[in-house]
Amino acid sequence: MSLGGKLDNLGWVLTDNKYIVNNESKIYQCLRSIIKLRNEIMHLKEYYREVEWEAKEEEFEGELETHYVWDEDFLESTKSTVDKLPNEDFDRFYRAISELEVTIVNITSKPPVEENDLFIQNNA
Repeated sequence: MSLGGKLDNLGWVLTDNKYIVNNESKIYQCLRSIIKLRNEIMHLKEYYREVEWEAKEEEFEGELETHYVWDEDFLESTKSTVDKLPNEDFDRFYRAISELEVTIVNITSKPPVEENDLFIQNNA
């Protein structure tokens, strides 16, 4: 089962099918974003590719040095998915994971569970 599938099943596994994950929750959506980001990092598709570059020699302090000039698109593409994330996303991810932790502790430690944004009662 995928990591996303495990998240989807978390509510009913922890509460013996009394509660399910609310997939419209902002916390849930953020957790899915974290999983997507994790998958992009862990399952990187591009390892090698051809790029345009040139070597330039310049004199520096009496010695000849070689500098490589890369295509700007290539340089941008070498940034990892994490490098491209705005700082607000890190804060949002931290809050979502913290809320998940608090919710799991509440669900597993004191029945009956009160509905919250992440888990809702299973009416099926």
